[in-house]
Amino acid sequence: MRCNQCRQELGLAHLYWGMPFCSTVCMDGYKGRLGEGTRAKIASLVVAKTAEGRSRHWRPNATRDNQSRRGVSRMAAARKIA
Repeated sequence: MRCNQCRQELGLAHLYWGMPFCSTVCMDGYKGRLGEGTRAKIASLVVAKTAEGRSRHWRPNATRDNQSRRGVSRMAAARKIA
């Protein structure tokens, strides 16, 4: 496999959107060549992916945190609710 910027053989690969680079210098050089429209598109994808990850894995922590502070296990809490 070769670096996307300088085309050298890769040892340790640095990845940017699945593209391999031999160093952060090459990766930054590639990012510098990107047009403004492409940069805006990547930024919007990063924001959307971050928001999606937060909403998918979000859980209300108040109940769980309060129970753990009081030493109540999840099973005991479930028995109390049921």
